[in-house]
Amino acid sequence: GPTGEANTLSLSPRGRVLCLGPDADTLLAQTIQALAAGNAVLAVAPGAPAALSSLTGKGLPLAAIDGRPDPVEARALRA
Repeated sequence: GPTGEANTLSLSPRGRVLCLGPDADTLLAQTIQALAAGNAVLAVAPGAPAALSSLTGKGLPLAAIDGRPDPVEARALRA
């Protein structure tokens, strides 16, 4: 008989998401997925602004930084 399970899937935004794709295609895919889930995105990678140019300027919660993150600074960040 029925067990009372609802068997539903729900997605909830995590808030701010850091995307660090190792290449332009992966960074774009990560960013699109994070935005689609309702998150604000900070994308950091070499060439990030150019890789995400199709998404910028559309009012999306997206910031793209060209460069590599500093692991020492990243460890110092608090959630």
